[in-house]
Amino acid sequence: MRIENKIYCLSPNDENGVDHFNGGFVGFDNVNWNSCIMKKHVVMSHVSPAKYEGYPGDMLTQIKYSWTDDNQLLINIRATATQPTPVNIASNCLMNLAGHAAGSRELKKHLISLNADSWTPADIRNNLPTDAIYPVDRTVFDLRLPTQLTKRRLYIVPGGGYNQNLCINSPSSWSYRFHARSRK
Repeated sequence: MRIENKIYCLSPNDENGVDHFNGGFVGFDNVNWNSCIMKKHVVMSHVSPAKYEGYPGDMLTQIKYSWTDDNQLLINIRATATQPTPVNIASNCLMNLAGHAAGSRELKKHLISLNADSWTPADIRNNLPTDAIYPVDRTVFDLRLPTQLTKRRLYIVPGGGYNQNLCINSPSSWSYRFHARSRK
């Protein structure tokens, strides 16, 4: 990786020892975070030191989870670094939409919808996104209208389930709007 004409070697953590993804060998999902509860919010923070997994500069990352009075989960992610560094922190929350111990039969009764009009395919050699962005129109990735995740639907999704990047529609990074819904 090159930043301001300086080369940084990120740790190659794919099975071929070539590519770097998900933050490296020890990504943020495998570190201890400091957390505190503030009224209706849970705020988690983590400081990664300079050169951690090859990234330049110290970086403070904070994630705030909030529940609104109308039962919406809001996730706010911020990162600040002491040097220019690439950062693309995503919340890969895996949620049991059916409720604890309900099982897959109950989950398949749910309807989901995502405010995404495009998707990015992954390279089958390394599971990294390619440079391509495709519209979801008339594909199994079109989840803009409430959709039931039936066994048949999941069967026709490449890979047997949804593990692709869906590009959320947003007029700007500063506006809050509907991203995803699930209901029974």
